Amino acid sequence: MRTDSPFFSIAKCQRFKEYAEVAVSAAGVEDISWRLWDAEWTLDKLDNVFKHICTNLDKSIYIGVTESPIWRWELCRDHTDTDMKAHGDHCEKMFVLCVDCRDCIQVLEEHLLERLRTVPEVSGNILNDPVYRPGPLNRRGVLFLYVCTV
Repeated sequence: MRTDSPFFSIAKCQRFKEYAEVAVSAAGVEDISWRLWDAEWTLDKLDNVFKHICTNLDKSIYIGVTESPIWRWELCRDHTDTDMKAHGDHCEKMFVLCVDCRDCIQVLEEHLLERLRTVPEVSGNILNDPVYRPGPLNRRGVLFLYVCTV
């Protein structure tokens, strides 16, 4: 169990999830799922999620981080400063997996992508760019790790 810095406490992760879940529900967005959420994530648990999606469900995946799942799913269409596209325009579903402080989640995202590219069951199904590049994010605060299926 993660109880010390630099990670958020499990209770704090749950609170952030609940706030975001309420926002998604209030907006009526049904394509963002919390079914695979785990406040006590580990690399092995996340690896198993990606393997399950790619092999058992035969889906391609895009792994990302965001300050707001609903913004990344549909509201970033108006974000003209970057080449970002709303995932809701080309993905079937977004599964929000976990949340933590910005630096921890971005390191986790980059590490997962590097690691998964070496896993035969998953490597051919990753839609992320071959070279990791973090998106335009707030320099402090929290980030959600998510996976979109295509």
